[in-house]
Amino acid sequence: MRSLESARLPRARLAGVLAAIPFFARVQALEPAQLQVLLDHARLLELQPGEVVIRRGEFDSWFFFVLKGQLKVGLEDDGTATLALLRPGEIFGALAVICDSERSATIRADDSGAAVLLGVDSAPFGELEEIDVISAATKQAFLETVLAALRERLLAYRGVFPEHALAKHWLPEVADENGRAHELPALAEEIERLSEILVGWNASLDEAQHRAAAARIPGSADLVASWEALLNP
Repeated sequence: MRSLESARLPRARLAGVLAAIPFFARVQALEPAQLQVLLDHARLLELQPGEVVIRRGEFDSWFFFVLKGQLKVGLEDDGTATLALLRPGEIFGALAVICDSERSATIRADDSGAAVLLGVDSAPFGELEEIDVISAATKQAFLETVLAALRERLLAYRGVFPEHALAKHWLPEVADENGRAHELPALAEEIERLSEILVGWNASLDEAQHRAAAARIPGSADLVASWEALLNP
């Protein structure tokens, strides 16, 4: 795993690529200075095919966005028994950060090719109520992004296996029934609740079933095109 040279990837152009990811687009629209804070604590990483970025049982403060390529999520270090596939635009690693827990799975680049990620250190986020570095609006956007991604994955499982016992769990909207945003503590609590449901799905399905559900979650073609344009102006 290597960091890509910042000189080759000017920040202003990188910000343009990240605009294809709703979280960064929202932060840029609401508080442009906050995007710069996030990028100050971020790094671009390139993974070779099969290379691990997160290992089950470890503990760290980073979460990631897929910019290029595909990643495999599994419980085994040898890359067998894939639980999920991650495609451009998807966020991962955030559940352990929010729940303050060890990594629950090993994530590696797919054997089919290299992958490029943007890693963000969550250390500046501090405690939920601390807003001196990362603002309340940025934390709101982050938690809502994680909740939406988690909800999308659980809906994919429900869509493929509607009769499964776990499909009966209530999945909240990102906003309440009146369109109002949830408070930060409520968002964090819902993320923890849904993450436990996800663990249940992970334990109850085989690799083929996980792949069937993963196929329902689209990647971002716009992000792939933007990334290629950034590297080949």
